[in-house]
Amino acid sequence: MAPLTMEQRVLVINTHYRCGKSVAVTIRELREVMGRGEAPTAAAVREIVRKFETTYSLLDQKPSGRPRESRSEVNREIVFDNVLASPNKSVQRHVQQLSTGTVYRILHNDLHL
Repeated sequence: MAPLTMEQRVLVINTHYRCGKSVAVTIRELREVMGRGEAPTAAAVREIVRKFETTYSLLDQKPSGRPRESRSEVNREIVFDNVLASPNKSVQRHVQQLSTGTVYRILHNDLHL
């Protein structure tokens, strides 16, 4: 099931409070409105309500933790230049300056190779 859109999250919150804070009744109403296959599960309703009641927001929060710096612009340029200079080289040869995982990530996600 795809993540709920902002409109669907608002519908979940409105329905939940209109139904007297009952998850079962909320799901029944949402199935009528959204359709059986598109309605969120009980766990999803509880999570949306919990997030709304604790943060007063329905937006997804940025994940905590240290961001990856391996796909920096400098590293992308290094990999791109190496691939242009010698396209037949293996990834193992390109990893002289960077780690194997970094090179694979840049080749796949940034250069689409």
